[in-house]
Amino acid sequence: MAQTPLTDVERCAHYRQLAVQFRDWAASESNQQARDGLMDMALQYDRLVIELTTKIDQAIRAKRG
Repeated sequence: MAQTPLTDVERCAHYRQLAVQFRDWAASESNQQARDGLMDMALQYDRLVIELTTKIDQAIRAKRG
């Protein structure tokens, strides 16, 4: 059975959860290089959230006219 694609709002929420998870992993990581890599991943997900939020806001504004 095929999965239904996620909406932008669902993807945004999922990316936020992933960013939190990567930050949690980074906080418990003792190796500085690994910690930096995990924080980089969190920041990448934060950027995706910002991009999606912008896209969602633009779509809402377009509907309102």
